[in-house]
Amino acid sequence: MMTDELNNGKSLEPMHKRLIEDAYRSRTFSLDAVRERVIAQFLLETSGRDDLLTTYADEKVRRQAIRDAAEYVIATEYLILSTEEKRWLLQQVHDDIFQLGVLSNALQDPTITEISISNRQEIAVRHGFGELEPYDAAFDSSNHLEQLLTYALALVGVQVGTDPFLEVGLTLAKRIIRLSLTGPPVMPSYSGLIRLHPFEPLTFEKMSDIYPETLQDFLQRIILSGYGLIIVGEGGMGKTTLLGNLLQFTPPNTAVVQRAAEIHPTLIPLHVTAYNSIPKQGHPTLAFESQIQAAIQQQPLAIFIDEIQGDEEKTFWPLLHATNIQVVMTFRGRSNPRRLHSALSMAIRKADRALPQEEIDQVLLNRLPFVVFLSQLEAGSAPRVELISQWAMSEGNLILEPLLVWSKGQAGPQRTHIPSRLSL
Repeated sequence: MMTDELNNGKSLEPMHKRLIEDAYRSRTFSLDAVRERVIAQFLLETSGRDDLLTTYADEKVRRQAIRDAAEYVIATEYLILSTEEKRWLLQQVHDDIFQLGVLSNALQDPTITEISISNRQEIAVRHGFGELEPYDAAFDSSNHLEQLLTYALALVGVQVGTDPFLEVGLTLAKRIIRLSLTGPPVMPSYSGLIRLHPFEPLTFEKMSDIYPETLQDFLQRIILSGYGLIIVGEGGMGKTTLLGNLLQFTPPNTAVVQRAAEIHPTLIPLHVTAYNSIPKQGHPTLAFESQIQAAIQQQPLAIFIDEIQGDEEKTFWPLLHATNIQVVMTFRGRSNPRRLHSALSMAIRKADRALPQEEIDQVLLNRLPFVVFLSQLEAGSAPRVELISQWAMSEGNLILEPLLVWSKGQAGPQRTHIPSRLSL
């Protein structure tokens, strides 16, 4: 039951504190208590219903399901709500269920770039590129946390419990996020990291302070040359952002494969075919590899991959060894050339442990000749390109030669005296 008549002074109260009467004026509820009642009813109706979860990627379907639960509570409790109150109620219930409840405000805060969930009570956030700070919020229980994760992941058709490790990209509160989870049986309850991208995509034009024209031009020349490129950096260093911006320089027949669908759609040109990994069943890496295989079968001129983690033994080596497709990829790791060489060699050997190092080195030299390292040069500063280098052979060993170096205290990257393969 609804009415648009408000009691005197009622409109001045914070919405969640407004008192709602039943039709007989025998009971009074706060609107926040009604919200909790609707959430409980929704969870009761849908818990364990995988057939319903698969439909909630459609916003109209999930909002109608929330409306149905709200109408049931309003009718059975004989409540009287104004149109404004009901609109607030439906939106709050939607955000609580499908935008991780107590984290919905953090998701909408543009200054927050990362949310760490250690358990239901220990939550921390990172503002900008600063340190993690405790966040004053908690989930009701471990089961409550799991329920909200279940509904959030339902938005992209992913089921909690398919694997103890999940890495998924989705949009919450109109913001692209990367959700990395660890759960049972590896951990007693779910913990994870949420990396939040800006509401609007970061373009080279918006990042001219960390991507000056000289740097943009050099990167553009690499892509236009057809040479392969590895973008290396730890989590949150801007690998995906850089990869997305480089798509504008790609040839007409290009594919992009994303492990977590984090590249903003507006950065993907019309001539680029996007393949996104959605781990509905089985191991997430298998889903990711199947997308790489699907892209290879289309025989594109270039394939952009975000990100290689070293466990793609069925596709990584065949892509480099058996095709001539230009490969541009991100790789998670520190800005350490020796460690990168070792990590790439280990990733390739997963496909064939008998591969001689000389063959691996030749493939890296010819197929992925350029490497970009991203890092924070100073604590709290925005990550940027620290080094652009190229593989080269020196006395029988594969090494990285520095081409552009951006050292601490310098206004921009400095070109070294070493000739680039681009000029050969």
